[in-house]
Amino acid sequence: MAVICLFTSCIPSGEPDGGLIIEEGENIVKLTVSDVDGFNPITTSSESVRQMLTLIYEPLYKFNEDLSPIPCLAENLEFADSTHAILKLGSANWQDGSKFCAADVVYTINQIKSTESVYKHNADVISSAIEQADGTVWIEFTRPVMNAEGYLSFPIIQNNTANIAEESPSGTGAFVVSEKSASSMKLLPNPLKQKGSVDAVVVKIMRSNEACINVFETNEADVLTSAVIDLGVKTPAGDINTENYTSNRMTFLGFNCGIEKYSQAYLRLVVSAIIDRRELADTATFGRASACRLPFNPSAWFYSEVDMLELDIAGTLEMGGYTLTDGLYYDQNGAQLIINILVTETSSQKIKAAEMIASKLSTAGIAAIVEKVPYTDYISRIKSGEYDTFLGEMEMEDSLDPGFITDAGNYFFYSDDNLSASVAMLREARNTDELKNAFIEYDRAFSANPPFAVLYFAQDGVVYSQNISGITAPNFYQPLTGLENWYFKTQPRVVE
Repeated sequence: MAVICLFTSCIPSGEPDGGLIIEEGENIVKLTVSDVDGFNPITTSSESVRQMLTLIYEPLYKFNEDLSPIPCLAENLEFADSTHAILKLGSANWQDGSKFCAADVVYTINQIKSTESVYKHNADVISSAIEQADGTVWIEFTRPVMNAEGYLSFPIIQNNTANIAEESPSGTGAFVVSEKSASSMKLLPNPLKQKGSVDAVVVKIMRSNEACINVFETNEADVLTSAVIDLGVKTPAGDINTENYTSNRMTFLGFNCGIEKYSQAYLRLVVSAIIDRRELADTATFGRASACRLPFNPSAWFYSEVDMLELDIAGTLEMGGYTLTDGLYYDQNGAQLIINILVTETSSQKIKAAEMIASKLSTAGIAAIVEKVPYTDYISRIKSGEYDTFLGEMEMEDSLDPGFITDAGNYFFYSDDNLSASVAMLREARNTDELKNAFIEYDRAFSANPPFAVLYFAQDGVVYSQNISGITAPNFYQPLTGLENWYFKTQPRVVE
């Protein structure tokens, strides 16, 4: 990710009354990027580069702290029916002074669809995008979509500039490139936009994430993000502040619904009820996760968990054909109930979570074994259905739609008409009330017949030194949102 540091040689002004003293002079933010593979925001695979480029390029929609969409280059999205919509565009200018227009949107979508872009899943649900005579874009989706604005969160590049962008990025965002070399890039405020408090951004191109971290820990930089450092494993040294946010990475325990013991929901419901999600989030991830039981980002404005009735463990397992004898459960053939949890040996955090789940199950009378295997074997066995349960992590879609997890051909060998119907309601919702009602229906269907047990969503964060202020609450769409309005402060002084 990006590392940001401050270079100032300014004299504080104002009366030294012990309050905040904002420094005068040029405010320069210093970022570092690594794994640079070009500066086209559509094709780069470097997370640090991609997030830096959000300073130069803008999306059709941004999102606030509760993941509500905010029009950016778009003005409005109006659906004509369940799969067709008119996208009305706002007013903006490219760095060269030309007007942002519908052709730019169509070109960007086609570029994403024709490359191995990180945004490919966003464009895959768009079957066609056509520029209209009135300057709007007619969009046809492959199916009804939930939170369509989430699919339109990719950065827009100017028509016919994909090749140029690799070396010379030029967008509609808060900053423009003024200087560029093999080792650095200088960004200045976009003269076509209202200037914020930051006068310049200097981007240093570094060898690795480790080099970025070293810069921060030697007090030569002021900001780190989760793209550079795994905050669940390492906390940077020094006097720091942290702005955390819930990522879109969900960790879950998946059930193989294709085998007999999980073909009915009884055992799945029991396992899900026994799991202590909050303990997992606090212990297995060192507090770097948001516990939840439904497959939606828990920061989303519509997310609300209802209090579940306490499950009768013994009674539910009895309906599933298991009996309790001397504190242990046995099936109808007299075999002890054993659950095998498959986990990749490459993740100590996931192993810890699996072991904690196994301990809870064993305490409840269900024997549990954690099977740690190499990552390639782990993936192969999940795809072929050679597992009992598995602990997995999944990047959810930008639209927040959970339906793709249980669509036909899913890895859980699961199908449920009620859940499918609730997914359809989510995808057809077109206003606040409809989405809230669809969420409730999904909650009911998922809670009655879960294909997996949601555990938590990982947290990411922006770490910065205490002389930076004006931080806007970040989110997983744009962790560096509002950087143009950051400012730097000195320590308060008290009059003698």
